[in-house]
Amino acid sequence: MDFQFYFKKMESSEALKLLARKKLTDQLFKIMGTPSKVHLTFFVEGNAQSAHCSITTRNGTKLYAEATSDNMYNAIDLLCHKLFAQVQRCKTRVLSKQKRRFPQIALLNTESAEATNDEYAIDAGDIIKMEAALRPYRERFLN
Repeated sequence: MDFQFYFKKMESSEALKLLARKKLTDQLFKIMGTPSKVHLTFFVEGNAQSAHCSITTRNGTKLYAEATSDNMYNAIDLLCHKLFAQVQRCKTRVLSKQKRRFPQIALLNTESAEATNDEYAIDAGDIIKMEAALRPYRERFLN
């Protein structure tokens, strides 16, 4: 994970760097995994303080958000909320696309998600269902 911080029309601040890094790693990266590049730009224009963030994930997805506030710490909070919403939308989009392409596998995933890992034992019927769900995929891509 590569963080790059840029400060325009203001001095570099270690406190802002640490806060932004902590907020992004705590809120976003638990959901989306570790991205390859994160570019954060902080700048001041008059009384408005702004933060811009550009994230490139490992699969090439690019996320961009900007926030402006009277306080840089509030701008970082707003920025994290905007990025969190984008990540949720992307994740929902990918999951819905998977459910449309392979409805049998999506059904198996929802059935197994209802039981916890300790309570769920693998049954022969589950293996047969999984094999039947994967058969069209194997025929299409492996032959």
